[in-house]
Amino acid sequence: KKLARLILDTLGRAKVDSLLNLKVNTNEVTTALSTLRMLKSQLLSTTENLEAQLYEFTIFEIQWHKILATSFACMAMFLIGAPLGAIIKKGGLGVPVLISILFFILYYVISLMGEKWAKQNVVSAPVGLWASDVVLVIFGLFFLRQARIDARLFESDFYQVVAEKFRRRFRKEN
Repeated sequence: KKLARLILDTLGRAKVDSLLNLKVNTNEVTTALSTLRMLKSQLLSTTENLEAQLYEFTIFEIQWHKILATSFACMAMFLIGAPLGAIIKKGGLGVPVLISILFFILYYVISLMGEKWAKQNVVSAPVGLWASDVVLVIFGLFFLRQARIDARLFESDFYQVVAEKFRRRFRKEN
């Protein structure tokens, strides 16, 4: 059995030495090249379609999680606001509102950053859009615990006592 060999002649055309000793004519080469070009364009088109569908799915997933995360943010904000009203006794309405606005700004920045990262596929859509809610819930549970033990979180003497305890512990270790 002879194997087919490809030999280039002086004109650069290919000759095939096979069992039948057939020569390659230019029509066959032209047909093969046009078929390859057609397959290449079909592959590029299919790849572009898949990328477009992936982008559309990512946008859909972002919007889905955004709706759920925004709804859950109301409960997370409640976990912050209710204990703040119980913890902050001085300052009337102004101090709790100011602190709540700061938490809303924190939520808004983390939410926008997470959505941007999800659109850029830096993080997954659930991680990017639920991160702000997780941060708020952590703060809310902390404030809830502080309200339960009636902590004086926003009074200056509270921080002086904490600093003094830290200094004593640091002196004992040395």
